[in-house]
Amino acid sequence: MKLPFPPRYFVTSMLLLSALVALFVVFVARRTQRELSSQLEEKGLVAAEALETSSRDAILSNTLMEEMIPQRLLDKAWLVDQLLRFRPPNPEWLKHLAAANGLARIDVLDRDGRPYAPHRPRP
Repeated sequence: MKLPFPPRYFVTSMLLLSALVALFVVFVARRTQRELSSQLEEKGLVAAEALETSSRDAILSNTLMEEMIPQRLLDKAWLVDQLLRFRPPNPEWLKHLAAANGLARIDVLDRDGRPYAPHRPRP
């Protein structure tokens, strides 16, 4: 049986076809790698930007909270001062008032900064 073409042409064609397929596979793999790298870099930049924005917002909100806490305590102190104008300080009442206003406790001090003790008339 005689082949229509010599076997070396067949082998050469197969080698050439294999080389072309390998070259195509390498080209597609590199292109896919570049696309994936580009997408990964883009998503990384977006994530970094989101992290930066959320960190900035967290710092701003923390600063705002630090500014609000002293104002809130000053408002509560003013409230207690106004209430004490009409009522003598009673420890149970102060505990109830502290709990109602979300405070751990209320300490009443005199003008010198010492704990307030009402003047009791001596018998």
